[in-house]
Parts: sequence; C-alpha cells; structure tokens
Amino acid sequence: GMSNNPVCLGSGGGGGIDYYGPGGSGGGALCLVASQSMTIDGIVSADGEPAFAGKRGGGGSGGSVILRAKQLSGSGVIRANGGAGDNGGGGGGGGRVLIAGYDYSSDYRPFAGSVQAVGGSGGGGAAGQAGTIAYYLPPPPKGTVVVFK
Repeated sequence: GMSNNPVCLGSGGGGGIDYYGPGGSGGGALCLVASQSMTIDGIVSADGEPAFAGKRGGGGSGGSVILRAKQLSGSGVIRANGGAGDNGGGGGGGGRVLIAGYDYSSDYRPFAGSVQAVGGSGGGGAAGQAGTIAYYLPPPPKGTVVVFK
C-alpha cells in the first residue's frame, strides 16, 4: 500500500515449521471521515493477529487506517501494528496510518494520544519491520498566520 493513501489489508503470517499451523491473520482496512471534528479517546485498530500459540507460525501484518477530519483531538490510540510470531515464527510487519485534516484556529487542541505502526515481535524468528505513519495537512488559506504548538 501507499503511505499517502493506505487502503490495503494486512497479509496473513506464514505457516509454521513443518506446517504445524497457519500464521496470524492480517489487519483490516479502516477509513473514518468527519466533516468537522473527530475525537479519539479509545482505540482505533487495524492490527495483525499473532500466530496461533504452539503452531510456530508468523504474525499477520498490520492493515490500514485513514482518519480525515478538520479537527482531530483526544488522547486515545490509533494503530496498525503487526502481530507477534510464535515459537520460531517471525513477527508481522507494521501497517500504514494516514491522518489528514487541518485547523488553523487558535483554540485547536491537537490529538494527544499515540499513533503506532510497529512490527510484531518475533517468536524466535525476526521481528517485523515498522510500517508508516503519515500526516497530510493542506496549505493554509492565503493570508493565514500559522502558529505551531
């Protein structure tokens, strides 16, 4: 998937050594759009699943999250993490997160939570690689003074 338009599902993890079992499922794709404001105080997740315990598989890769709003606030968690591998299996790669929006008002309080796209831990195999987190903010209207907080 592309970091500026993440719409792909995460892939499933590989099967275990000697085909003991399947790996974890990949994360889904999620797009939330609000015309004005959006507050995230909970968890928005497109995580890959860990491999099945005892099955030696790989973790599923993270999926995609897109959030578009004029104002994004809150203190929750936005994530597309890879799942953990099991007993020799590797971790799934991190997915993609895009946060798009704008607000140039002086009273705007930006999102204070965490945004994650980390690779899953390896269960004796390699850890998954990190995904991407992108912020898209269009240019301000002509004549606007922008103050970064």
